Amino acid sequence: MKNKVVGWVIVGIAVVTAVVVKIFNNFLRRMIVDACTSDSDCFMYNTVVIQTWVSLAIVGVILAIGIVILSWKPKKKITAKKIKKKKRN
Repeated sequence: MKNKVVGWVIVGIAVVTAVVVKIFNNFLRRMIVDACTSDSDCFMYNTVVIQTWVSLAIVGVILAIGIVILSWKPKKKITAKKIKKKKRN
């Protein structure tokens, strides 16, 4: 595959992963609101914040890899010509 196609595929994977992370974090936050009775004493709030930043960092790394691959220019293909020897009479 060409670098541009692979780069776009990886960027697409990063975007899909970011959407999944966002949906999952919203689900976790709703569960915490239902589970915790006091706002300041619940340790799960800190856990969700840490989990969110770690997952977004992973998505950022994937996105950066995709952009780097997208911007690389493929190496030029080297072609070699065969020189035919002339027969001497």
